[in-house]
Amino acid sequence: VNALRLTTREQMIAKQILKEIRSRLQFLSSVGLDYLMLSRPAGTLSGGESQRVALGRAILAAETLLIMDEPLASLDSERKAELLGYFERIPEITGIPVLYITHAADEAERLAKTVLTMKDGRIADIRTPA
Repeated sequence: VNALRLTTREQMIAKQILKEIRSRLQFLSSVGLDYLMLSRPAGTLSGGESQRVALGRAILAAETLLIMDEPLASLDSERKAELLGYFERIPEITGIPVLYITHAADEAERLAKTVLTMKDGRIADIRTPA
């Protein structure tokens, strides 16, 4: 890190940033996204692969919060099940909290620590899934 002639404070910041990037890259590698993001042109990806690449890009770009708005809405049930497995691991592996917006109660129940239900633009219920 100090090949750049950084101050001690700058070195500490750089090390923290590298640590965060490493954890995100390890997550991408663990779900096969590193290969997928680098090996094929975007136009050749299936719907599920495109969703996974979009997820990978979002994880790499997220700073403090990852907002996912209906990320599975256009996918078949097999792809949904595959991606839900990835989604479950994001916070624990990357340290990035996720705000997951969905109309699918089963997705919310599976992924959330806290479920907030909206009705007519207002909070109708806040609960912890079983």
